Amino acid sequence: MNDQSIRRRSRLLTEAEGYLALGMYPQALAALEAIPDPTGAEFEIYFQRGDILRHQEQHAQALVWLQRACDLKPNNVDLLMAMAWCYKRTAQLPRAITS
Repeated sequence: MNDQSIRRRSRLLTEAEGYLALGMYPQALAALEAIPDPTGAEFEIYFQRGDILRHQEQHAQALVWLQRACDLKPNNVDLLMAMAWCYKRTAQLPRAITS
């Protein structure tokens, strides 16, 4: 991956983060989808996508992406809290507590 691609990916990740903070979820997802090569940023992309879906109250779908992120960084506290939130809202209280 060249420097230009890395800068573009970084800009799109920041853009998605900003859209999420503003509650502009479709735009946040579009920014993530525009990332041409996720290599090296898989955790950030999976976590952001899951977090966007969590904010849209699509908890079951969010868990799919959050679990992918968890496979990469299983001890990330922010990720585990997001997963617990989704588990609770999908009636998986024991898993929420474990998270």
